[in-house]
Amino acid sequence: MACSLSRTRFVFPICFESPKPKHHTQITEQSSSFIGPLLVGLISDVTGNIRYAFFFLVFMIWLAVPILMSVDVDRGRKDAQEYEYHSSERS
Repeated sequence: MACSLSRTRFVFPICFESPKPKHHTQITEQSSSFIGPLLVGLISDVTGNIRYAFFFLVFMIWLAVPILMSVDVDRGRKDAQEYEYHSSERS
């Protein structure tokens, strides 16, 4: 059932969305909501035990930790403030 719902979330916005270009975050969000449950379902089907799917989920969380630790929050905050300042000048 989870795989079916994730497919619906992936396909439905593509069919009925406005023709504006997609941002990479939208594409990433839609594909992860489809691929994650699919892989968890495949792991539990192949092994016959849902517990092994949790190892995959823990691995994916730990895989994100180095990426999140490499984000420079102060630089991002400064860039966001500069962008907000420059975009208000154009208006």
